[in-house]
Amino acid sequence: MVMTHLFLPEEITIEILSRLPVKSLLRFKCVCKTWFSIIQDPKFIDMHMYRAPCTVEYRSSNDTEFTFVRYRQGLVLERKNSTKAYRLRNPATKQILDLPRPRDQSGIYTNMCYIPTTNDLKVVYIHYSKDEGNRKVLVYTVFRVGNCLTWKRLDSPSSCNHRIVWPTTKVLGTVFYSIKLGLMGDYDIDCLDLENDRITNTIKVPQDFFSEWRNIWLVDCEGKLSLARVEQKHLNIWVLENYKLHKWADSKINVPLTFMKDYPSMSSENIAPYSVQGNRVWMYHAKHDHQIFVFDIESRKVMFKTSASNRKVLYTNKSSLLHVKGMRPVSKTEKSEHCRNAENILSHQLCKFPPQIVNIMLSSVEFGFFFVFILVLRHLSQY
Repeated sequence: MVMTHLFLPEEITIEILSRLPVKSLLRFKCVCKTWFSIIQDPKFIDMHMYRAPCTVEYRSSNDTEFTFVRYRQGLVLERKNSTKAYRLRNPATKQILDLPRPRDQSGIYTNMCYIPTTNDLKVVYIHYSKDEGNRKVLVYTVFRVGNCLTWKRLDSPSSCNHRIVWPTTKVLGTVFYSIKLGLMGDYDIDCLDLENDRITNTIKVPQDFFSEWRNIWLVDCEGKLSLARVEQKHLNIWVLENYKLHKWADSKINVPLTFMKDYPSMSSENIAPYSVQGNRVWMYHAKHDHQIFVFDIESRKVMFKTSASNRKVLYTNKSSLLHVKGMRPVSKTEKSEHCRNAENILSHQLCKFPPQIVNIMLSSVEFGFFFVFILVLRHLSQY
């Protein structure tokens, strides 16, 4: 009997694997060196995360040990309540990384940013310090996850006369924006280039943007930083067209929030915009534990992405294979467990076939590879 060689192009293999859940991919890393290499590849990890479905994560009443801080690229930044120490956690791969403690523990805000060009993840910690004249200054400290053991200090320009306001920061691309309030009621925005770890410039905010400077929100408007405020059932948005040239848009964007008349619990005090993409405005309703909804400007319809509940929405999650240097499994036996699970699945599926067929399938490497791929397709049909 002549055995024909089976060959499946790597592009098709990648296409199928990229649609599987993280749990299955962690098992299939043990199938062969080729699959291990594919699943570890940064480009594959990005493709997989792009295709992963979004899920909503809620605050758990049982989790009293850690406090959620920020979510980025499939990783959760959280702080231990007892020690105030930070750690990164990948909920999908169940791996964690303990971060070194900042020298100053009086932090007022923490955020993080992913740098796709270098595959770096950076954490920004904002706090106050004292300069040589014993004056209070605003300080940013940046930590490059997995590549160093210390925090890098960046002093905010002219920060002696400013205090941080809420909401304080926004990360767009690789630029970290932080808004400050001066003693004279003037607003400045610090721009941190996190790719090069430096403060590039400080932007003045015109005082005539809004009639009142309460409940101002930093918004992502088509990838550009914007300031937004809900005023008399209208959303007013000012877009920063070019942060390097300090150029703001010539006029504001005005969006009538026609849906508010149908929802009496919503007001300018408890709804907050955070993103404008195309004709859709993403907002959350603070009165109902950050209930997320989308307002379609053209159809004037509201789509609720999370239902009203007694649990606070923390973030929208996409399962990721992302691993940063220094991460360790929560359980020491987890890695070997993944391999045992893959072997058990293969053995269980083989038992469903007649012995003659099994012998033929296992008589060549090609058929063995083909059979494992059938298992992948079975997982795909259940995903």
